[in-house]
Amino acid sequence: MKKWGLKSWLLISQEMPQLVNQKGGVLHNAWFGHIGHKRPEIADGLSLEGAQKNAAEIDQQLQL
Repeated sequence: MKKWGLKSWLLISQEMPQLVNQKGGVLHNAWFGHIGHKRPEIADGLSLEGAQKNAAEIDQQLQL
């Protein structure tokens, strides 16, 4: 870790991977809707602004 310049690290809880996946899914669907791409296998997502707010809330949960 010292060679990478990291002074400390965050222990990964059991819920962190789920939160990261949730954030990625929210942003993924919102961006596809934002650019107007039509893919039947992708559900309609939030507006891009709504998804970014949701992602920020998830980031706060990840900081704890």
